[in-house]
Amino acid sequence: MEQPKITVYGAPWCPDCRRSKQFLGEQRIRYNWVDIDEDEEGRRRVQELNDGKQIIPTIMFEDGSILVEPSNADLAAKSALDGSTSIEPSSKMMVGMICLPSFNSWTRLRPSSSSSISTQL
Repeated sequence: MEQPKITVYGAPWCPDCRRSKQFLGEQRIRYNWVDIDEDEEGRRRVQELNDGKQIIPTIMFEDGSILVEPSNADLAAKSALDGSTSIEPSSKMMVGMICLPSFNSWTRLRPSSSSSISTQL
């Protein structure tokens, strides 16, 4: 299996980190997770990349570029540009569109009768 090309530095308590991880997971983009609360080297790396500040999530890409506190749109744009998406086929994946017929009438049962009446919408 190919190694992930993205490293996400963050902490479990950080809402932006959780959102970024969720987005990457939903897009099936593989990444390495570094919990800076548990990994001192990871914490130092974040501070080095952010001029001494501990700003998370800090996300490093294979080309050496970083995104700091990115929005989902930032992540989508970056992952599309560097080809880091790795979508794998799944039996749960839907392709295309489902079209439902439009109805001109609604069938309703009367509470006191078993017969139905049709009502135009």
